Amino acid sequence: MKYCISLAIAGFLLVTGLRFAEAQTKFPDGETKFPGGVTFSSEIDNMTDKKKCQVTTPMRGVQVYVVGPSAVGVWVHERHGPVEPVGSGRRPIFRIDKAPPVELIVSDRPNLMMVPSNKANQFVAALYSRKTLRVRWWQFPSREQHDADVEAGDFASAYDHAVKECGWAAAKAERATFSKVPDIVKADKGYISATFFPRFGEWTVTYMPEFSSCKIRASNATVMFSSTRGQEEKVLSLGEMIFNDSNGKEVGRHKHMDGKTPFAGMAVAPIKEILALTRTAGEYGSVKIGSRTLTLFGLVDAVEFAEKTCGLSIQ
Repeated sequence: MKYCISLAIAGFLLVTGLRFAEAQTKFPDGETKFPGGVTFSSEIDNMTDKKKCQVTTPMRGVQVYVVGPSAVGVWVHERHGPVEPVGSGRRPIFRIDKAPPVELIVSDRPNLMMVPSNKANQFVAALYSRKTLRVRWWQFPSREQHDADVEAGDFASAYDHAVKECGWAAAKAERATFSKVPDIVKADKGYISATFFPRFGEWTVTYMPEFSSCKIRASNATVMFSSTRGQEEKVLSLGEMIFNDSNGKEVGRHKHMDGKTPFAGMAVAPIKEILALTRTAGEYGSVKIGSRTLTLFGLVDAVEFAEKTCGLSIQ
């Protein structure tokens, strides 16, 4: 029986292992960002002309790659790998809420585990409905145990996008609404920092009453708006900004400082133009600034928070 199970696993690894190896490379057709650090990627296979798609969660100890409704891989961070091999007598597991744990398949790739194909739908459904999804594995050769919760972000939106774009089967779960409650931190002298939205939001508002300073920053530290004592300040050039809707279709562009290279000069940020294009693209759209693509989810909310908190009229 052990040999039969091993052969079955070997066959599964043979079919899917290369797909997860490919998932670690950047697809040339580009990526679509979704709130919470989730990414959809696709490409056309130049031999078969078939479309290959993947949905990836952010790396927070573990990272999930979904390359189809029945093909799910779990990568562990290099600091906590490689995963202990099969012969150790202990197998990695995952658990959804309080359900019984399920064994994961250990790959021949050091930091990769795979969800059994007959359990993949359950795993995807848990991500889709934002249930607690915990993974346990043992590191080799230290035998140290690691537990990590999968950070799902707005997996549901990315998966629905894959259903539409790639013909994936719809998730067999009720979609969970992604949180729109900001992470707010308050400190001495009235300092306030608010990130839209948890976790790992793209947009952060900082307010320093002592200097009447108000800023809106993107997750890559790009300053989108800045004011001191009620007066707008210059920010580093944003260059040419390209806005896309949730389907990746371009809806408009705006050139800050005549489209000069980003961060090569300074001028007042075109926040009104940015907001207008953001509303056109929709909250599940994105903006490309330089080489970085940012989700627009939460930007309008961040501006409204800044107006209220800093006492400004930005829009």
